[in-house]
Amino acid sequence: MEFAEVLNLYDLGLGETECIALAKQRGLSVCTDDKAARKAAVQHLGEERAFGSLRLLRTCVCQGLLASQDAFLAYEMMKARGAFLPEVPLSYFER
Repeated sequence: MEFAEVLNLYDLGLGETECIALAKQRGLSVCTDDKAARKAAVQHLGEERAFGSLRLLRTCVCQGLLASQDAFLAYEMMKARGAFLPEVPLSYFER
């Protein structure tokens, strides 16, 4: 039922729709760099449960799970492989 509701509310692909529906059903969060999917997830789940790769990397640094240098290297690798991410300095990932 949740899948059909999300599918009808937002003009998303099936994968993004399924992620949002499952997150709603199970109380999970959604991490996506698709702008439309993140906007839909924010509307459907709330701001605190929808985010992108950059926020995920920064959160990992803040929680001590990842060094800021490693987060920046991961970000650079994503960009090099075609991810459409904004330009951010190393300092974005520092605590």
